[in-house]
Parts: sequence; structure tokens; C-alpha cells
Amino acid sequence: MARDRAGRLAALLDLPLRELLRLARRRLPGGGRRAAWTVDEVLSHGSKHRRGERLVDALLRWDQAGRRKFGRDILAFEGAHVLEIGCGPLAGFGPVALFLGADLVEAADPEFDPALFADPRIERFYLAPLHADLSAVHGERMTLAAFVDAVRTRLAVHRCALDAAPLGRAPDLVLSMSCLEHVFPLESVAAVLARHGGPHLRQFHLVDFGNHYPTPGPFDGLYVAPPETYLAGRPGQINLLRLRDVVAAFAASGMTLAPAFVRRFALPADAPPHRWWRERYGDDELSVRDALLIAPGESR
Repeated sequence: MARDRAGRLAALLDLPLRELLRLARRRLPGGGRRAAWTVDEVLSHGSKHRRGERLVDALLRWDQAGRRKFGRDILAFEGAHVLEIGCGPLAGFGPVALFLGADLVEAADPEFDPALFADPRIERFYLAPLHADLSAVHGERMTLAAFVDAVRTRLAVHRCALDAAPLGRAPDLVLSMSCLEHVFPLESVAAVLARHGGPHLRQFHLVDFGNHYPTPGPFDGLYVAPPETYLAGRPGQINLLRLRDVVAAFAASGMTLAPAFVRRFALPADAPPHRWWRERYGDDELSVRDALLIAPGESR
């Protein structure tokens, strides 16, 4: 465990100074009640949040994966009510979905700060470049002014967990990216989606099964002890569910998620998994780094 802590410390020291300061700010007394992000942080050089093109690229990949898996268009936005789980500080897929024809986008994220998103710098340095990228890839479907207006008027982010969100109407399409692994308990999300459409919903969930540290390997330190030991050092951070567990959580609420693609990485050769993991999962499961899980939606 000492080596595990040392590895995590080294990984933290590899983070940009601005990100280290943000994490430190969150741990100060009262930090959890402050805004999770500042404008300077989300727009800083190297911040993933300012690179809206990563969302555009992700949806292109997801669309291709869905068509290959099911032989039809599942990721269709035109006229849809879209729900995103855990959208992040810049409303996640919301602006992209509106550009692609969504009628309404709702999202649930306890750390979203509407004051940050309303800052004029967000429009200039995030929404305008995102509009330019979307127009280059998908054609000029709307002007920048119309795009910004759609974001201001047809995007609603609820500052709470999904099970507390006052959703306007049943969604047609549900999205999440690197979110489900942070939900405790995951069954709460599945139960909400079951109430709002269940097996009829089209769903795309990219789940990250790694350690969420910038370590050389995505599983460094992850399997060296039983889950409760690892979670004690990172309370409320990642739930450590593996692929079959995520699928089972949704199946318990009557929804079938099918892996459209699965990426695997080698397990650490110098730190074999603890027997707790060995007794429950094979290497093929433990080596899953991330997976795109899709529910194609049953016809009514």
C-alpha cells in the first residue's frame, strides 16, 4: 500500500499546477461549497474542458460504433429530448446536441455553476470555437448567434444528482461520458432511467474502468487490495464496478446495455491483482480500460 500511495503522489505531482491548485482549493474548509471550477481553470491552456472538439469527435466515434453494432442510426439528435448524466462545467454534450438538432437538452451535475457558464469569456473562447468546429464537420446548420441562443434557452442543467433532478419530460436519448464509474449507488441512475422510459430509451455510456490518475498504466494501484481498502483512500470518487457489474445494474431495472467497443490494457506485471479480484474476475474483465455501452431503444 505504501508503494500505491507513492505512485498516486507521483501522479498528482505530474498534474498541471493549475489543476493541483484547484484540487487543493476543493479540500480547504468550505471548499466543497465553492464553485468546482473557475473560468480561468476551464479555459486554461491544456484544459480538456476548453477543447469542445473532443466531444464532436467522441460522438462521431459513438455513432460509427452504434451503426456497426446494431446496423442502424441510434445516435439521432433531430427533434430529440436529450439527457446527459454528469455534464461537467461547460454543459458537456449539450451545445453539440443542440447544434445537431436536439429540441431540448437537460443534464444533471451537482458541480455545475451557471454563473461560470454565463461568463462572456465562455461564449468567446469556448462556444464560438465549438460552433466553428461543428460547422466544419457537420455543415453550417445555424449561425453562431442562433447557436448561442439555443444554448441559453434550450439547455437546462440541474445542479443535483440525477435522482433529484426535476426532469421536464421523458428523454429520448441519454448520454454520459466517464460518469457512471463515479455514481454511488449506480442502481439509482438505472432506476431513474427506468421511470423515464426504461427499455425504450436510446442510451450511450462511455465508462472509464481505470484508476483515474495520470499513472503510466491505467490500473496502477487499482487491484492491489480489496475494493474497500482502495475506496477508503478515495471516498466517493470511483465505485470500482467492473463491466459486468455496470451491465447488471441496468439489467436489474429492465434495461439492456450492450458493449459496442471495449478497450483493454495490460495489467501491471509487478503487482498482480489481490485474491479478492482473482476470485471474482478473470484477466479479460480486469484488463478492460473503457467501454462504450449502448441501449438501442425498443420500439413502443
